[in-house]
Amino acid sequence: MKTHGYKLRSSIKQWETRKATAARLLEDRKYYFPSDERPDLVGMMADLVQAERNVCRLQEAQARYNLLVEVDVQGERMTLAQAVKRLGGAGRVEKIWRDLLGGGKGRRSWLDVDSPPRVRKGDEERAVRTLSDAEVLVHAERAAKAAAALREAIAVANSLDQDVELDEALLL
Repeated sequence: MKTHGYKLRSSIKQWETRKATAARLLEDRKYYFPSDERPDLVGMMADLVQAERNVCRLQEAQARYNLLVEVDVQGERMTLAQAVKRLGGAGRVEKIWRDLLGGGKGRRSWLDVDSPPRVRKGDEERAVRTLSDAEVLVHAERAAKAAAALREAIAVANSLDQDVELDEALLL
C-alpha cells in the first residue's frame, strides 16, 4: 500500500500511546476491591502485547520506507534512513561550532574552572585562540546550513507517497 513517512510516524506515536496506557492500566488494576468488578488483567495484557507488536510492525515499515526513499542533501544522494541517522551528528557539530564562538560567561570567562589552563605560570606565556570568531562563525554557518539541509530533505522525503508492505489497519 502507498503511505508516507508522516503517516507512519503518527501511527507509531498513537500505538506507543496505546501501549503506555495499557501498561499503566495493568499497574493500576493489579489490586481491586471485592465489591468492585474484577479487572481483566489477561485482556489488558493482550492489548499491551498487540500494541507492542503493532509498534514493531510499523517501525519495520518505516525502516523499509526510509530505505526506499532517496534524498539529495547539498548535492549528495543518500537514503532517507542515512539522512535521519546523520541528522543527530550534524546537530552536534553545529552546536560545537556555536559554542566555540567567543564570549562565554562574561568578560572574565577566562577564569572558567572547566576550561584548560590559559596561562603557564613558569614563564607567564598566555594561550591565544586557535581560530578567530570570524573563522569560527564561517564554520558555524556552514554546519548550520548542513543540518538545515538534512532537516529539509527529511521533511520533504517524509511527505512522499511510497509503496511499502503494510497492514492498512495499523495506520491510525
